[in-house]
Amino acid sequence: MSYIDRFRKSFVAAKKNPALLSVLILKFILSALLFMLFAVVDTLIIIMLNKSALQFVPVEMLGVNSFLNAKTVFVASILFLVELFIFTYVNSFFNAGFYAMIKNMMCDGSTLFKEFFPEAKKYWAAFFRLLLVKYALFLIVALPLIVGLISYLATVPSAISTTQAWWLIGSIFFFGLATITLFFVFLYAGAVLVYEREDALPAMKASLQLIKNKFWYSVCIGLTIAGLFFVAFILSALLLIPFEKLAQLFPDKGVVILHDIASFVLNIVTLIATVITSIFLFMSYDELTMKRVKKSYGKAKKKH
Repeated sequence: MSYIDRFRKSFVAAKKNPALLSVLILKFILSALLFMLFAVVDTLIIIMLNKSALQFVPVEMLGVNSFLNAKTVFVASILFLVELFIFTYVNSFFNAGFYAMIKNMMCDGSTLFKEFFPEAKKYWAAFFRLLLVKYALFLIVALPLIVGLISYLATVPSAISTTQAWWLIGSIFFFGLATITLFFVFLYAGAVLVYEREDALPAMKASLQLIKNKFWYSVCIGLTIAGLFFVAFILSALLLIPFEKLAQLFPDKGVVILHDIASFVLNIVTLIATVITSIFLFMSYDELTMKRVKKSYGKAKKKH
C-alpha cells in the first residue's frame, strides 16, 4: 500500500469507526472537568497561602510576581506533580483502550465502543509507565524554560537583564528542539505496546530502532501528522471567526458564553485529526514491520 493510499484510507477508516472518536470525546470531557477542578483547588490554596500578604496589596497592583515566593512555588510544584500523576493515570487508561481499538480495526476491519474497557484493562499499566517516562523527560527538558520564566516574571520589567532575556530565548529554542526529538522517540511506542505486548522501555527502544532503520520515512510520517494538526487548527480558527465577530459586536454575557461554548465544541476538529493521524500511524507501523495481513480498512464488518 502506498503512502498516499494509507493517508487516504485513514480518513475512510476514521469515518467507518465512530467509536474511536467517541473515546476521545469522553477523554476530552473528563480531562476538561479535571482541569477545572484542579484550577479551582489550586487557586484557593494559593490564595490561602498568600492571604496575609494580599490584605496589604491593592487589587489593581496584583500580578504574577505577587505570588512568586518560595512557599507558594514549592506548594504549587507539589500540586502540579500530584495533578500530573492523576492526568497520567487517566490518559494511560484512555490511550490504552483507544490504541487497542485501532489495533482491532487493523486486524478485522472495524471496532466498537464496547471493546474499549476490556482492551484498556489489558494495556493501561504499560501505557501508564510509558507516559510517566514521557512526561518525566518533558519536565526535565522544560526545567531551563521554567527557571527562565520564573526569573523573568519575578523581576520588574525595567530591571530585567540581558542575561535573563537570552536565557529565556535560549531555553525556548532548546525546549522546542527537545520536544520535537521526544515526539519522534515515542512515535511508534504506542503501536509497539499493543501489537507486541511490550512494556514501556522495550517499546521505546523498539520505536527508536525503527526510526533509525527508517529515518526519513519516519520524518515524513511525523511531518504528515504535524501538517494535519496544523490544518485542523486553521479550520477550527476559521469556524470560530463568526462567533468572535458576534462577541465583538454584542459584548453581552450571552454572546460571550456562546463564543466560549463554540470554542469548546470546536475542539472536536482536533479530536477528529487525532483519530485520523493515529490510524495513519498504525497503518505506517504495520507497513514498516510487515507482520500483519493488510485489510481494506473500514469496509469489513465484525460480527459481535
